[in-house]
Amino acid sequence: MGDEVGHKSTLHFVLLTLTICMGSFFFGYNLGVLNEPLHYLSQYKFGLNDSWYKLFESMASSFLAIGAAIGCMSTGLLLNTFSRNKSMMVTDAIGIIGCSICFIDNPVSFIIGRLIAGIAVGFNSAIVPTILNEWIPDSLRNILLNMNSIFINGGIVISNLIGRTFAITKAPT
Repeated sequence: MGDEVGHKSTLHFVLLTLTICMGSFFFGYNLGVLNEPLHYLSQYKFGLNDSWYKLFESMASSFLAIGAAIGCMSTGLLLNTFSRNKSMMVTDAIGIIGCSICFIDNPVSFIIGRLIAGIAVGFNSAIVPTILNEWIPDSLRNILLNMNSIFINGGIVISNLIGRTFAITKAPT
């Protein structure tokens, strides 16, 4: 048997991994959510003219990445301030706040919401692998650590499917 310590329940670790990886799903979802409906948002929902809609589109896309960079660089501070579990809860709250701000019918609010959601994406990209690496026993590590990548890609796929449906149903005729 070697030095490996047995674990009580594989199901417990699978469920724990699925719960933790929802942060990775949030990461993937936010990466892909604007691919299809961005043109609709800029020209039809917010009514931006040709001179402003390109600026809006580039800012809406890039502010998520800027927020993610801020979140990644701030993860150490977050983890030193809170426990691992509370850090996940704080990250989820930041993500909910950021996504909620995006629903305000204003392009500036939308961009600010993307920045705040990006901070949560950055936190998730650093916290999720750390927690999974610490909590999963060696015997399940190879299988369950791949769930992080699967959830990121699943978030991208689902957000593109939703965005494509949105773009088709909301497209002007």
